[in-house]
Amino acid sequence: MKDIKVIFKGNKSPSGKRTNVEYMVSNDKLELLKKSNLFDIEIVKEVSKPKPKAKPKKKSKVKKK
Repeated sequence: MKDIKVIFKGNKSPSGKRTNVEYMVSNDKLELLKKSNLFDIEIVKEVSKPKPKAKPKKKSKVKKK
């Protein structure tokens, strides 16, 4: 899931990407790019995961006589 906004700075960028343009990147891809040390990366915004919604409680079905 792509959840982090980054901008590639400098002269080099990954294949298919342009410098000074915002891109959405997954956390795993960002770690690989950081390890390579080839690109200047600016992290713009990390999107937080939404909180899971509570499930509605089921009403018990009791037949009245």
